[in-house]
Amino acid sequence: MASIVLYNPDGIVVNQVTQYMVSANTPDYDQVIFKVVNPDLSALHSVPVKWWKVDSDVVVEMNINEKATIDASILAKTIRQKRYKILIYDSQNKLEKEIWYDTDNGDETYSGESERTEYTYDGSTLLYFIVTVCYYDGTVMSTTKHEYFKNKNTYEIIEKISGV
Repeated sequence: MASIVLYNPDGIVVNQVTQYMVSANTPDYDQVIFKVVNPDLSALHSVPVKWWKVDSDVVVEMNINEKATIDASILAKTIRQKRYKILIYDSQNKLEKEIWYDTDNGDETYSGESERTEYTYDGSTLLYFIVTVCYYDGTVMSTTKHEYFKNKNTYEIIEKISGV
């Protein structure tokens, strides 16, 4: 048993530590190339593992620019808070869109879209709505479609949820 640090030479930061195991079965990692066995971590006791990298088989703290790169990468794939909801209606007073933002720009506008719901109708009947959730960097985390069907034999409405 040994402590093992695994790292990625092609990571967001070169040689970024990807995993630290305190009590690992060393033979399980014999085939792993990018590792350091029983590293001296005494200088890193108060440094989060996310800011560790390997430099010539020594585990060291990243510099300030590398830390900023790691933090930006983590933030980019974080979901924004839903703090301000804007509802948009059509000329017939039917809800078209519901948009959540995390930032009030102070001028009656908002930014940092977190979630968007778009509604589709057949006349006055809601057919479906699509919910799109975004990461902090604006990329889509998930899209879900909620469709409605009427059971012909009863007075039930059935909602079907699926990924788009």
